[in-house]
Amino acid sequence: MAVAVAVFLALAPSLRIDAASPVTQNAADPVQAVLDAARSHLGAPYRYGGTGPRFDCSGLVFRVFEETGQLSRIGGRRRTAAQLLRYFRARGLASASDGRPGDLVIYNNGTHVGVYLGDGEVISAINVGVRKHGLHRLTIPFTVFLHTHLARMGT
Repeated sequence: MAVAVAVFLALAPSLRIDAASPVTQNAADPVQAVLDAARSHLGAPYRYGGTGPRFDCSGLVFRVFEETGQLSRIGGRRRTAAQLLRYFRARGLASASDGRPGDLVIYNNGTHVGVYLGDGEVISAINVGVRKHGLHRLTIPFTVFLHTHLARMGT
């Protein structure tokens, strides 16, 4: 029996179990897809430079937008928090108000980034792992929202 399973798996290389598949199927609502993807990583451990299954802050953002097919909304590639801040500011898409679910949140002028859930809640990878926290609950100050305009896509 074990040989039959091994042969089947060898002949079916396209068969893959992807933990992100429920998230990526929510293409009709890009905001909800991004929020679901961010929530799916809650509790993951921290790792500098990590893009999964261990994350740093920008690695989490990259992974969430990649999993949901929205990578173009953040510039199409992995960027640090400071690079994301520069990218969005250059396009006039950064402001200290009007954050919407699916936007990014920058702290300390570009040393940290997270995904805004709405209602003052953020998911980000901090030194103890991926956590949900209040917008103003980190020891570093909130700087700006980076407007991804995901909400406008769904309407």
